[in-house]
Amino acid sequence: MSSKIYTLRADKQHPLKDVCAKLKSEMDKKLGADLCADICRTENDSQIRMLAFECFYLHMGGFASLGILLIENSREQTADVVGYGGDSIIRGANKDLAKKAVQILGELGFTVLQEKECMS
Repeated sequence: MSSKIYTLRADKQHPLKDVCAKLKSEMDKKLGADLCADICRTENDSQIRMLAFECFYLHMGGFASLGILLIENSREQTADVVGYGGDSIIRGANKDLAKKAVQILGELGFTVLQEKECMS
């Protein structure tokens, strides 16, 4: 299994709830990704959101997953995007999910700080 990981940052431009709403809408519309979890926490002056998506590929009999951790404080927003899952047949699907999330976040003012790929 492989995973694609991105770390992003933005000056606070859009409320976190709006960032999450756009991610949920676009991931469903563009990729047919199902939202599996939307968890919200508040710690001191930070709001934390965790979104988890899954995309099943019936014609290939496999799936890919995407996790997005968003943190907002009074100065900035950060995002960690992890595309994972898939087997050798659909190895690139997790990268596609992660890349689409990064593209959506880019439209909202986020820039990529780090990108890496892991194989297990």
